[in-house]
Amino acid sequence: MKHKNTRSHALKAIILTLAFGVSAPLALGDAQDARVFGVTAAQLLETAKMAEGDALAYPSLNAPEISQGFISDLQRFGISAARLSREIKEIDGPEDFQCIFRGMAKETGDQLNAISTAQTGADQADALKRLVTMLDDAVMVSEATARTFEGKAPAIDSSTIIGSCSIE
Repeated sequence: MKHKNTRSHALKAIILTLAFGVSAPLALGDAQDARVFGVTAAQLLETAKMAEGDALAYPSLNAPEISQGFISDLQRFGISAARLSREIKEIDGPEDFQCIFRGMAKETGDQLNAISTAQTGADQADALKRLVTMLDDAVMVSEATARTFEGKAPAIDSSTIIGSCSIE
């Protein structure tokens, strides 16, 4: 029985990998995938910092070109964040985490739009700075999310929550 379940899980992973691209971080509702999300965020964070530095080098000139690979990776990251939000909801996980990941998905899209419409290096650097901040947060929250999937959700002090998020 265990052999069949392992083969089924492996086949599902292969299909999802082919469907979403080899480098897409998959959000399948388990701790390992939440940790992979954090690793992906860390990689994107480094690329975003470099791109921000490039944009700041010429603040008054036209915004430098951003690689299509980085844009695609950010799009996949945003999709994965939205999936994590939904999957945390499905396991009755903390609403705060649902909001955080939904917010990351939205922020990724907003900043991708800002990057694509930036006229100057300074405009682009502003959008990249917001991405850097969000990606840094994603690295930190991914381990707490993994613990949620393991049934070891950290205690959340609602008095420290800034803003609000209503769960749909």
